[in-house]
Amino acid sequence: MHNHNNNNNNNNNNTQEPTVNIPKSEMVALALALLDDDNGISEDAYKILSKYIPASISDEVDAAEGRFYLPS
Repeated sequence: MHNHNNNNNNNNNNTQEPTVNIPKSEMVALALALLDDDNGISEDAYKILSKYIPASISDEVDAAEGRFYLPS
């Protein structure tokens, strides 16, 4: 008998980022909520977020000790 149950699916090779349709106004609100925090977000998180936010926000972002945030 052959065992056809293959639990070795290798779906982790898909390096393409998932696509999510979020209205621009909601993306801006999300970015502001994440960045307007005393702790900010990590560099890796900011690299991803920066692809989706307008320059008017990214121009205001500051960084310290590897954390990205909007200054108060």
